[in-house]
Amino acid sequence: MQPERRRKVKLREYETIYITKPDLSEQEQNAINERLAKAFKESGAYLLKRQVWGKRKLAYEIKKCSKGVYVSLKYLSGPELINELERLMKIMDGVIRFMTFRVADFVDVEKRLAEQKAEDEREAAEAAARQAEMERQQEQDEEGQDENTSDTEEERVADEEEGETDSGDDDSDGQSDNED
Repeated sequence: MQPERRRKVKLREYETIYITKPDLSEQEQNAINERLAKAFKESGAYLLKRQVWGKRKLAYEIKKCSKGVYVSLKYLSGPELINELERLMKIMDGVIRFMTFRVADFVDVEKRLAEQKAEDEREAAEAAARQAEMERQQEQDEEGQDENTSDTEEERVADEEEGETDSGDDDSDGQSDNED
């Protein structure tokens, strides 16, 4: 019954971006993710989206790293979670930098969760459409290569036949018919 009551409360929307060391093993990266997920669960926050942006070059060296793995978290929570996340990230060796932004004040949780679900479905549909288009394009390219190969073969045969008929018309002695 308590989660239902919590949904009626209006929370703030935040985005936290953090950078991890590029040489972390998958196990170490998962440990960071699990610890942050535990903090979300304990605080009753709603994680809207987690995106890994991948390894990127840093603008300047941080903790002897010139590259880092960027991760973005979008979520709904009260301000108490921010303090806990920042405390955790400060003590985690794998996290080299982090920043939290307040995106919106007092968001209707149910409405925002529904919006996020619709956005996720739209993104999934777009990704599926892009994938289908890439596969269709790849099939067309393969068919085009097969046709080009057969066209090239036909052109080669035609050129050979043409070369045989032209060879009889050439003056092979190199002299011209015009003598002045």
